[in-house]
Amino acid sequence: AAVAVFAAVRPAARTRKAVACCAFEPASQVGATKPFGFFDPMGFSKNCTEQEWNKLRGAEIKHGRAAMMGSLGLTVQSIYKLPGYENVPPGLGAQWTEPGSTTLVVVFF
Repeated sequence: AAVAVFAAVRPAARTRKAVACCAFEPASQVGATKPFGFFDPMGFSKNCTEQEWNKLRGAEIKHGRAAMMGSLGLTVQSIYKLPGYENVPPGLGAQWTEPGSTTLVVVFF
C-alpha cells in the first residue's frame, strides 16, 4: 500500500532551460578597472582557457613579489652597510674594491 502511494505521487516533470555556453573572457576578470581597462599589449591571454589564465595570473603575482623584494633590497643596501663593509662604494663599484670583490668571488664561485 505504501509503495502505491509513493508511486502515485510523482513530481511534476521539470523543464530544463537552455544555458548559453560562455567562452572565458579575460577582459571581464577582476583587475580590469577603469580608466585603464584590460591591459594585454602582447596578446598573451588572447586565446587562453581559464586554467591558463589562472597560471598566468599566478606567475604575474610571483614575479611582482620578487621584483618588490629586489627593489626593497636595493633600497636597504644603499642606506645600511654591514659591519666591515662601510668603505665599500655602492653600486657596481663594489665588485672592484676589497672586501666587496672577495665576497663576490665567494658568492658566485
